[in-house]
Amino acid sequence: MGKAQQVFVFSVVAMAILAILLGRLFFLQVVQGYNYQVASEENRTRLATSPALRGTIYDRTGAVLAKDLATYSVKLTPEHFDPAKLSLLAQITGMPADEIQAKLEENNLPDWEPFTLRAGLGEEVVQKVEEQHLDLPGISVSIEPQRSYPYDNLFAHLIGYTGSISALELDRLESAGYTGADVIGKTGLEKAYEDRLKGEKGKQILEVNAIGQPVRVLNEIEQIPGDDMTLSIDLKLQQQARQILVDNQMNGSIICMNPQTGAILAMASTPDFNPNDFVKGISQKEYETLTASNALIAKATQDRFPPGSTFKVVTTVAALEEGVIDPETYSVFCPGHVDVGGHRFYCWQTSGHGTQNLVDAIANSCNVFFYTLSLEVGPERLAKWAGILGLDEYTGVDLPDEAKGVIPTPAWKWEQLEEPWYPGDTMNMGIGQGDVAVTPLALATTYAAIANGGKLLTPYLVEEIRSPDGTILKVAQTTVRVEVPFSQRTLDYLRQGMVKATTLGTTQQVKPPGISVAAKTGTALITSDKQDIWVCAYAPVENPQILVLVMNEYSTLIYGSYLAPFAGQLLKTYFSETATATATPTSTLTP
Repeated sequence: MGKAQQVFVFSVVAMAILAILLGRLFFLQVVQGYNYQVASEENRTRLATSPALRGTIYDRTGAVLAKDLATYSVKLTPEHFDPAKLSLLAQITGMPADEIQAKLEENNLPDWEPFTLRAGLGEEVVQKVEEQHLDLPGISVSIEPQRSYPYDNLFAHLIGYTGSISALELDRLESAGYTGADVIGKTGLEKAYEDRLKGEKGKQILEVNAIGQPVRVLNEIEQIPGDDMTLSIDLKLQQQARQILVDNQMNGSIICMNPQTGAILAMASTPDFNPNDFVKGISQKEYETLTASNALIAKATQDRFPPGSTFKVVTTVAALEEGVIDPETYSVFCPGHVDVGGHRFYCWQTSGHGTQNLVDAIANSCNVFFYTLSLEVGPERLAKWAGILGLDEYTGVDLPDEAKGVIPTPAWKWEQLEEPWYPGDTMNMGIGQGDVAVTPLALATTYAAIANGGKLLTPYLVEEIRSPDGTILKVAQTTVRVEVPFSQRTLDYLRQGMVKATTLGTTQQVKPPGISVAAKTGTALITSDKQDIWVCAYAPVENPQILVLVMNEYSTLIYGSYLAPFAGQLLKTYFSETATATATPTSTLTP
């Protein structure tokens, strides 16, 4: 190849290389320039969200039951955090290193997005973090709202608690704008009214430095607080209800409600827990302890129990409304027991009650009378009226995860147990034992229907909802689920029997001075020495304003009558704060 040819080839190669370089430069500068500009901008800026203040929850008098407080939180950005600084971070925050590592592994946010490592920090810890910030890349301090429950355990099962969103919850709620950094209502009203309480998050576009620390705010959208709520709850009644349960070491439930509207005035269940512990974060061991003791279960709405003799009002209604007996002439002699099918069924008063008419049998809670009556009514009609009275249905209360009762029938028993139905099953059903099981709140609504003349109501807790500017968004309305087809005669007999129980029968200690009260007790044997016991009372009889139900699970007390004084204390408290009504019975029926 000649020298001229060599120069030509070299020139062609050089021009080709130059063309490739120029083309690449054009591609990078022009074609990809916008993409690189966006990427550079994204590395320089971060979108930060700030949680909205949750709505404040008040009792009926304006007492604050739940609200957000401003607290310091330590945030960790995984993208910039140096694992070698784990022990230093643990030392400063007081968190065990393995707990910090676990939170890192459980974090479901992008690595560039900070997550809350620990909330509710004191100023001393915050100062230490700030002093060491150059040695702790990816660690920052922010002021965030933290839920506070000033009455600790008092409203644990009603208001519930908030907590960090779980992976399962995020899968369900991500489409609604939730992220892995969010706090949501976990139980109680916090969960039921999450959409109302949560508000709208604030947003900031931040300029950050090379290690991801904010330098300045480029743009900001303010957060919008959630709606406020006023409950139907009476703080004083709620405090007294829980104190009765705690002071007497009772596992159980107390409910106070307005039988005319369904408004819940107090509702306590024990054992309970402190929701503030969940807000701050509890250990797995602490959670397992609460679970083992059933402290997380609201006995009033999430568990069911045999109602014992409180069910006798259902047996009475079925017998009268189905025309099974003539209450003016029907009576049963109680010698203390009755023999059926080769088995002896005892009355609670083993010496017997003698001859009992319907009113006497309700007042004295005579088992032999209701054993006999239930056989004449039959299980299907007992189940029918238990259903009409709502004992096997959800009440519709504005709380999540409500349970519903079980009312057995011969078909139910065969389906569940593959066993035939015996006369003894009907007899046990007629006195609220055997397989009958109800929630305390459902039983309270049944008695409210008797008190108000036949309206089976939907109970409720939230009286009013207001926007952050005070605009009223919702006011509770009385909701009638079922108009129970009581005859006036049936109501008269029920009321006369329950009024007589407070004067001569099983609930004599339930009456506050000057107030007419109708009441019924119940006892359901669970083991040889323990029983579930009940009392349900309403007053005043002629114009009921309050209904009180007290239930003690696995009690060592023998009879529901032992609970009557507690119901009486709550009635006395209620009427000491309201106008006292007269105590003249309206029925003309002679007991």
